[in-house]
Amino acid sequence: MPVVLAVALLCYFLRLPGRRPGGTGAKFGSEKQLLMAIRDADGTITPVEAALETSLTVDEAEEILTRFADRGHLVVQSQDGALLYALPGRRPTPEPRTV
Repeated sequence: MPVVLAVALLCYFLRLPGRRPGGTGAKFGSEKQLLMAIRDADGTITPVEAALETSLTVDEAEEILTRFADRGHLVVQSQDGALLYALPGRRPTPEPRTV
């Protein structure tokens, strides 16, 4: 019975996208998900938006976004009190003003 449980757990972990037991696949899978979410959001994203669009938690998304910003891959901007992470050279489109 323990052998069956071990095989079932192994199969479960091998099916998770970007995740391998004991490996660093989770890191790279998470980064890829996040980069794709930024691309799909026209180059800007908040940690909460990233968590909604990926399998990451808000804390995980914020950690990766901060690491990318520290390395110069993203720029950090403030918009209405929220931190917005953007690809360099891209600016968030201004909200239309209502009069």
